[in-house]
Amino acid sequence: MVAGPTPAELAVQMLEAQDVPTAVEVMGTWLAQVGGAAMAVRLSFRAGVTDWQIAAPASTPLPPAEEWPGPERFLQHPFTRFHRDTGSLRPTLLQDAVAAGWTPDAQTQEEYERLRLSPHQLTIPTARDPGELRRGDWRGWVLVAEEPLPPSAVGRLEEGLSTIVGADSHLGLLDRLAPAPPEAPPLTTRERMILTLLAQGRTAAAIASRLAISPRTVHKHQEHLYRKLGAVDRLSAVLAGQRLGLLPAPPLLDPVPEGSVRDRALTPSAAACSLPRPGRA
Repeated sequence: MVAGPTPAELAVQMLEAQDVPTAVEVMGTWLAQVGGAAMAVRLSFRAGVTDWQIAAPASTPLPPAEEWPGPERFLQHPFTRFHRDTGSLRPTLLQDAVAAGWTPDAQTQEEYERLRLSPHQLTIPTARDPGELRRGDWRGWVLVAEEPLPPSAVGRLEEGLSTIVGADSHLGLLDRLAPAPPEAPPLTTRERMILTLLAQGRTAAAIASRLAISPRTVHKHQEHLYRKLGAVDRLSAVLAGQRLGLLPAPPLLDPVPEGSVRDRALTPSAAACSLPRPGRA
């Protein structure tokens, strides 16, 4: 049995996801928990094509997009070379690929240091055909941990691999069917983290404690965030973040029978916003 969240739970949560950010959040969180990693990142690119995609749960502190190496560099990553040369569709620890001869070059090592990425990584290809990997294409997830990942992490992910591949295909379908969102302003990693915590209803003091910064610094980040999003307060910032695809969309409520107890409880006079009231920044 898979420890922690089960593949069945992943399948149910992915089918309930209504948009790409929510699906990325669900799948990335599930993979990180099952694999025992601190971060789960989804990568998708094709050999010879400059366009590529990178996605991760909103709470993941990713470096700015412009700092990431492009597909031409990912083609030289030990993971990409390992899967291209072997056609393997199995989850693989970076340490195993390196031990088998697919070592990182000097530029890859420099990129690890520049992006502050741990070398403790595990790849989960979600391609269904080894031919995709042999062409140098890549579709799948990479888990990154602060400490070495145990071989048992590979076993747990292999047990749920068919569900993982199906869930990732569903995510891809949501991406293809999604309408093009308005262009979102570029946010720094810290601004994205603060926006996520604002959406969770955290106060400035709680955010400061969580990020190990001062409340004054949090307020400064909020000012920059509001200006970029055209917002006047935390509620309008969260709504703008959801509209621009920077935050998962709010869940849809189940239909409520008219006149039921729950219907009366959700009248405007009784409904409450989960965000703190004005004055509790």
